[in-house]
Amino acid sequence: MGYEWLKYLKDNAIGFCVRLPKHHFIERRDEWVQQSDELAQAQAVHLKACLVDGVWGQVYLKRLTNVGLLYLFGSIDAIYLGQVYRRRWTIEAYFQAFKGRGFDLESTH
Repeated sequence: MGYEWLKYLKDNAIGFCVRLPKHHFIERRDEWVQQSDELAQAQAVHLKACLVDGVWGQVYLKRLTNVGLLYLFGSIDAIYLGQVYRRRWTIEAYFQAFKGRGFDLESTH
């Protein structure tokens, strides 16, 4: 995950919501730069118009007790990033459970 992929999604108007590791810096239009870990709170933090890996988008940060930091970056409104990711995660967990039981979805076409 980096500039090339995020720029491709943005340039092709593909809506996206991706989870990033905490080491990715966040830069605002006023040139304010900070690490995600410094901004995350127990309550969700929504940041609009941020530069991450050279691409402008929205940021959602939340400190989670059992897994550390949830750092989402996307092209949709920051307020909805958490909801979109929650749905995506449910689907990923579902398919992971099938793969864990030997089901090969790709072979079904």
